[in-house]
Amino acid sequence: MALDINVSFQVLFKGAVSTEIFSSGTTWIKFCSALADLLSLAPSAVKVVYCFSVHPHSTLHTYLHNANDLIGLFDKVRIAQAKLKKNTSKEFLLS
Repeated sequence: MALDINVSFQVLFKGAVSTEIFSSGTTWIKFCSALADLLSLAPSAVKVVYCFSVHPHSTLHTYLHNANDLIGLFDKVRIAQAKLKKNTSKEFLLS
């Protein structure tokens, strides 16, 4: 089993950016609920797209639709962070 990691998410809301940190052990329900609280929405109304800060700005955003997508995201983060540690000192964020 992979170790838990913490990932910083930049969340845009009303023209401002908030950075929220989520553990890879976070469930889909807790993830959506935390974002819903931040955005003053019902959890079912939360729509999430992301892009890694270390990818080119032209990279398309990816949608998160469910718990499996969130698990896949954390797996991708582990891989990207491992590569990042070898290649650069750039900060890793999801936006």
